[in-house]
Amino acid sequence: MVAESELTQALTLSKSGDGFAGVAPKWRGPYLFGGFIVGQAVFAAGLTVPRDRRIHSLHAYFLLPALAERPLCHRVETVRDGRTFSQRSLQVEQEGQVIFTMLCSFTAAPAETVFEQPFDPSIPDPEGMPAERARGGWDVVRLDPGAASSRRAWFRVTEDAPDDPLLNDAMLGFFSDMTGMGGHPIPLPNVNDWVSLDHAVWFHRPLRIGDWLYYETQTLVAAEKRATIRATIHGPDRRLGLSMTQEALLRRG
Repeated sequence: MVAESELTQALTLSKSGDGFAGVAPKWRGPYLFGGFIVGQAVFAAGLTVPRDRRIHSLHAYFLLPALAERPLCHRVETVRDGRTFSQRSLQVEQEGQVIFTMLCSFTAAPAETVFEQPFDPSIPDPEGMPAERARGGWDVVRLDPGAASSRRAWFRVTEDAPDDPLLNDAMLGFFSDMTGMGGHPIPLPNVNDWVSLDHAVWFHRPLRIGDWLYYETQTLVAAEKRATIRATIHGPDRRLGLSMTQEALLRRG
């Protein structure tokens, strides 16, 4: 089993020249899981903003597949630093090619709830339910997807959940891409693979990765060889903490 500290190491970058160096762990075969790239990108961009600012949104494109066990270089450019918001542009390179690009924004403004959609009261609590230990040091309680959902689960990091807010948010970026069946969580004829094309995340209020978090994914549409999904992550208080939208390319066998 891979210890959580290895997930921490995979998402923690070091300064290298005019960028930040990252590793590409071989957890899922020859190609790197996109969540690693998103999480590393959140960490790299966060290193360049004042420490009192946390990420509130990102918009990214996966341009080329990333190969496992080969170095990654994150290059961050300052777009703007204002009194409340800081915006950054980032590119990830591997072997001289740009494989990922992202715009993101950080803020020091407090999150004040005015309105949000109510949480489904029929969703059971994770406590006391059978949990699976996933490779990487987190627990997952899988729920029946129900009629309106493609995937529902509770999860929490159980091994050395970080106290550092930036690393915590990098892990949330990592999990934002953990959509289970990706672009086709419902059975589609002749579809045997998918590739993430773009990825957008909004961080509505702080979530602690060591708490039980509720993750729900829904398929909105599958058409023209592409599928669009959305996902939400709620905290243990059932309040919405993160929402994500992603488009994926469907590959037919």
